[in-house]
Amino acid sequence: MTETITVGLTDGREIAVDELTVLELDNGTWLRCVRAEPSRRMAFDETTTYYRLETDVEYVEDGAGNQNVPGSIERVPTLAAAAEGTGRR
Repeated sequence: MTETITVGLTDGREIAVDELTVLELDNGTWLRCVRAEPSRRMAFDETTTYYRLETDVEYVEDGAGNQNVPGSIERVPTLAAAAEGTGRR
């Protein structure tokens, strides 16, 4: 059974996603959201969208109805930071 994750955006939309990845980049923290529906622009089986955590995301809700605000989302360290042992968790 797959758990659907809901991302609440600051413009009022809610996006149901199947896979969520937190990316720590030089220009901020981003959420990579993957939905199991065909891409409209490309001939792919899934749609991938990126949202900037600091400006675009109001909350993230798991399948059980638990919400996290952007500041409390568990962050995955970048590969470079993990190699150096300096990544945040």
